[in-house]
Amino acid sequence: MVLLSVCCIAYNQEKFIAQVIESFLFQKTTFSYEIIIHDDASTDNTAKIINEYALKYPDIIFPIFQKENQFSKNINPAYEFVIPKCKGKYIAVCEGDDYWTDPYKLQKQVDFLEVNQEYSMCFHQALVKFEDVKGKDHLFCESDISETTGVEEIITRWYIPSCSIVFNSIVFEIPNWFNYIYNGDYGLLLMLADKGKIKYIPELMSVYRKHSTGFSYTIKSKFIWEQKIKVLQYFDLYSNFKYHTLIENQVKAYFNDYEKIILAPKNNFEKITSIKWIKKKCTKILNKIFF
Repeated sequence: MVLLSVCCIAYNQEKFIAQVIESFLFQKTTFSYEIIIHDDASTDNTAKIINEYALKYPDIIFPIFQKENQFSKNINPAYEFVIPKCKGKYIAVCEGDDYWTDPYKLQKQVDFLEVNQEYSMCFHQALVKFEDVKGKDHLFCESDISETTGVEEIITRWYIPSCSIVFNSIVFEIPNWFNYIYNGDYGLLLMLADKGKIKYIPELMSVYRKHSTGFSYTIKSKFIWEQKIKVLQYFDLYSNFKYHTLIENQVKAYFNDYEKIILAPKNNFEKITSIKWIKKKCTKILNKIFF
């Protein structure tokens, strides 16, 4: 019986995908796990490489190949296609250009979550590695991170590398509003923090790549910050405004720090953070979630 599912999203990552898959396969565990890899209609050899591994390891690797790119249709492949197919109690996340470095990574994280049921997720330290862009390699997580993280920290800071995440799938159900956001990982972290505690393991067990074809280098900053605000609005609604003051303050901080990037006048701030406006804008989503 599969205890853990590895969720991997890939697109045009032929230079990296083999190393990623190898890092999945070299995990040493006392439990069974599956690897579900989604290729979003890559135009290079990514799908071919994935298929070669799937044929070699048919009992472990289960590929999903798209004929048309789903991300360009405003569909998030991880939450639309991959996570619904995951059979494991736990789900580990790693994108097609990152990789794991510790063969006992999964075992350590699952062992912790099995014993500490009040935790919905755990993550660990990662190395930020620059491939073909300027930058100095450094640790992803700063030294002042506490071992237990909650919603407040997720809202106000971004310090969790996606390639380090293992979460309990039992406490997470994909909400309808995930169809309306690009930054699904941010929404995932907020929801998991709302459901339980999040554990930080200060061990270096993965590599987070930065390269010229990566998401952060191909998507404009304005879009990224607009999406963060959008996620916070939907989460505010989803959580019945339990964290509204925190979210309001964070959106205000985005406006203060990124006004030129977002290209939104400050007088819009009160409008988009009001409960009345959020409810009105998200009425259709509200109905789909709660009725």
